[in-house]
Amino acid sequence: MVAYRTFRNADPPRILELWNSVAVSRGCGKLGSCDSLESILFSRPYFDREGLFLACDGKDLVGMAHAGFGSDATGAKLDRSLGVVCALLVRPDHRRQGVGRELVHRCHRYLASRGAQSIFAGSFHRSEEHTSELQSPCN
Repeated sequence: MVAYRTFRNADPPRILELWNSVAVSRGCGKLGSCDSLESILFSRPYFDREGLFLACDGKDLVGMAHAGFGSDATGAKLDRSLGVVCALLVRPDHRRQGVGRELVHRCHRYLASRGAQSIFAGSFHRSEEHTSELQSPCN
């Protein structure tokens, strides 16, 4: 049975393993070490462990989703009205079982509870049009 929770300090090795086994499509590269996760995610001042959701089947990490916020027009601050589901990964043997849906649902609740009015999937850059709006407004 799959259980869901947020990030814990001991999770990076399992997140790295999941990332390198699942995120192998166009635009996703393998990460060499947990240091990579530390530098691109965990050490950032805006990282919130409550926005990184994990799906565990027993001791196995089978999915994860990361929710965050877009930037303001200057790019200097977060704009909490713009929610972003930055990443969604589910192991192939756990797909089509509702794991991804539940992870996205948890991201949506997290973002809406912190003020998001619109939620996008992918990376969010005001000057680019490669995001997909999931829901607007967040009601």
